[in-house]
Amino acid sequence: MIFNDILNWLAFAWFMTCWIGYTFYARKAAENKACLAALIYSYRIDWIKGLLRHENRISDLALLGNLMQMVNFMATTNIFVLAGAVTVLYSSESVLGLLEGHAFVSHTTLEQVQFKLLLLVLIFVYAFFRFTWALRQHTFCSIMIGAAPNVPAGRALTVDEEQFCVQIAKISDRAAHEFNYGLRSYYFALSLLAWFISPWLFIPACTIVVVVLYLREFRSRTLSMLVRSRQSFIKVIRANQEHVTVAPPPQPDPTATSTEKAA
Repeated sequence: MIFNDILNWLAFAWFMTCWIGYTFYARKAAENKACLAALIYSYRIDWIKGLLRHENRISDLALLGNLMQMVNFMATTNIFVLAGAVTVLYSSESVLGLLEGHAFVSHTTLEQVQFKLLLLVLIFVYAFFRFTWALRQHTFCSIMIGAAPNVPAGRALTVDEEQFCVQIAKISDRAAHEFNYGLRSYYFALSLLAWFISPWLFIPACTIVVVVLYLREFRSRTLSMLVRSRQSFIKVIRANQEHVTVAPPPQPDPTATSTEKAA
């Protein structure tokens, strides 16, 4: 066996529970709770509905390009991180010698060090697949934006046009989720570094990562500002719709009035 004590196995089980458990919790909680992902998704739908009325969509594609650039940066950086992790795995004996030279590090073996390094490599491989799939979905979204129909400014969207906008927003939202999964794997990879020191440090490190992720997604100041901005945005949209619905009073024709006076 890799670990002869129950503590390391419990630490590993807690690591997987925190990662998988929070992933399922965040997905379910987003359905009935205010969170960053849900609010941004509503903005995505409004964005796609607005671009259907844009004759020139260069700015819209530029916004999407910024998202793709960020994902591409993370995917490219992940390659170098993965290469470094594989290099360290091949130098596991040096890592073991470095750890054994410190009194605060728990006793470990070469097999245990290799297992932990291999787990880091697998995490970075997982992150790479998430980032690249997010990049591909952003590419699909850009193609759909290029093929989107033009809607006149004075006409309301049809049911099919509304559905078209929703599908584009869903693809963009899925790409954002894939990107978040990749970032989340980095968070848990950082907590895994504490395992090289002690399983007693590894367990609270995983817990801290979950708390940080939860606070940022469901309790952050950014979320509260997005909620207030969303409320203001809805009020502005309704006010504009009422302004368009209420027709202005008819204005007298000055040409007709002057003609009647002359007669």
